[in-house]
Amino acid sequence: MLNSQWTFTVSGVQYFTPRHLITRTGQEVTLQCEPMPTYDILYWYRQKSEQRPQFLYDFRKNKIVESRVDKSRFTAEWPTYSSSILKIGFTELEDLALYLCASCK
Repeated sequence: MLNSQWTFTVSGVQYFTPRHLITRTGQEVTLQCEPMPTYDILYWYRQKSEQRPQFLYDFRKNKIVESRVDKSRFTAEWPTYSSSILKIGFTELEDLALYLCASCK
């Protein structure tokens, strides 16, 4: 089960979908985050049970400037004036987590 429920409010995010997602290992998962239209910085995080959030991606003006993911399984994009997408290409048990995004100016 991957949990993408938005459990606290972070300024700059309009919505996050899906709120909950249950999947089997080996499946592709797509999460979507809608930042505020005028914001140009966006971060993706993953928070495993009873741990601090783990940084995944840093976007500046729709371009990835830093990432700390397994690039063979994780991809992210943030097209101009659009939602940001996080994809996990082949889910594993270790992907069980709360996925978060935050944006700012």
